[in-house]
Amino acid sequence: MANFPDQHPLSRQIRSAFHARQFDSCERLYEEFVGIFPESAETSFLLGLLERSRQHPKISAEAFAKALALDPKRYDAQIELAAQYSVLQEPNKAIELLGTLPEGVQKSPLYLNLAGSIYSELALPQRAYPLFKAALVLQPKAELIKANLAACAVFMGDIEFASQLYRELLTEFPLHQRYHYYLSRLAKAKDRTHVEEMLAVASKFPEQRNVFINFALGKELEDLGEFEDSFRHYKLANDAAKQLSGYEVKTDLELADSVLQSYSTCPAFKPKRRHEMVDQIEEGEITLREPCPIFLVGLPRSGTTLLERIMSSHSKVGSIGETQYIDTAIRKTVNVITDDKFNLDIGHSLNQVAPELLGENYKELIQYLLPKNKSYFIEKLPWNFLYVGYLLRSMPNARIVWMNRLAEDSCFAMYKQPFTWAYKYSYNLRDVGSYYKKFKEVQSFWQKRCGDNIFFTDYETLVSVPEETVKSLCKYLNLDFEPQMLDFHRSNIAPSTTASSVQIRSSINQDSVAKWKHYEPWLGELLETLAE
Repeated sequence: MANFPDQHPLSRQIRSAFHARQFDSCERLYEEFVGIFPESAETSFLLGLLERSRQHPKISAEAFAKALALDPKRYDAQIELAAQYSVLQEPNKAIELLGTLPEGVQKSPLYLNLAGSIYSELALPQRAYPLFKAALVLQPKAELIKANLAACAVFMGDIEFASQLYRELLTEFPLHQRYHYYLSRLAKAKDRTHVEEMLAVASKFPEQRNVFINFALGKELEDLGEFEDSFRHYKLANDAAKQLSGYEVKTDLELADSVLQSYSTCPAFKPKRRHEMVDQIEEGEITLREPCPIFLVGLPRSGTTLLERIMSSHSKVGSIGETQYIDTAIRKTVNVITDDKFNLDIGHSLNQVAPELLGENYKELIQYLLPKNKSYFIEKLPWNFLYVGYLLRSMPNARIVWMNRLAEDSCFAMYKQPFTWAYKYSYNLRDVGSYYKKFKEVQSFWQKRCGDNIFFTDYETLVSVPEETVKSLCKYLNLDFEPQMLDFHRSNIAPSTTASSVQIRSSINQDSVAKWKHYEPWLGELLETLAE
């Protein structure tokens, strides 16, 4: 048996060391393995794992591809290769690989879970869900698989099942703060039972380690109307998050300035007015061989997800959710190597290339997500508001829908949300107020230059006169109003991966209007900043 490379004791040792993150041992054992098996599918596969641990995705992908070429039945190499394509921002290749998995994968909880994780990263939770379920059947005690399934259940709108899974996880891991937070999001607290459990957990850790438990306590105490204690926990959470992040708001303010400064120096461009585009479409001068993009922009927690659900309930509108592919397409277009999301060098390079190249690169990246038989698709990553001018230059048929919200509600809603990888200005009341003002400055900049091509609305108007607002939006999109748009919570069963994935399962209401007033006595820093 040891004559088969994948069954050799060294192979098992290398895999065990890899999963234990003992990478020095992996390298030593691999050198010994290569001496015995210099050329085999297993040799290439193990090299792929090593290069993955070294964070060399391109070399890792090459090794997994070689392993798969040597043995096309190696589903482990196929899924690992898909994972590296995802890292390399080649999503269409990853999706193609995941769509043709050999039958043997159905016996591997490890690789069912990895395949599900890749689908989740690529904004396809509906494909991830059955894979996580199958993995959990095979390995019902696996914490990671159960946690992944619970998160995916939330995206799919299966809230009761998600609650059950998080309760099971907390039974086994009662001190796991994120599980407490995720559970707190799924329903409105009716009593202090979970609050007392979480206070007991928080007492066991220093405040810097209580970020998620304090966000959860803030949320449940808010549900119970205990606003002073609720704010205290929100503040503890945010103070710790900001300290841990080392974040300075000037980073994001300067990024916004660099986009506007760059656009101000790009070659003259006058976007076609919306009615001109509509006339050309109606007269057959433009053939819509693919759906037109609708960029739904604004700040986080401003109602963009609600409006997305309403819009995508129309028979001619689909959604690809929130992706970061505009940023990826910008980098691909300019080929600038930098850790910055945007800077003047990127802007200068972007101004020098043909405008349509950005649009072509973006559309190539999202091909796998595009809805079929639709006239429009929605891309709703909030911070795309920074790039409105560039979006219209590169995709002249694009529509921009800009969502506003009352400053105090907008800022405090962000302050209450633990964004783990972005929007770090939300961790401090003065920072979030400063960024809100920058957001409005950016809005004025784009309104002056391409306002005819932007549909501006606001959350308060949407929830107070929804039919009138939605009809105006349909007119802007040259679509007929459809009644099911206002019945989206019943008619739209599509998954949602946003921070509002629970709230959007409810009908339109005004419950979140002026909620900040409950906290007014403690929002002095925010109110002062907004007034400056």
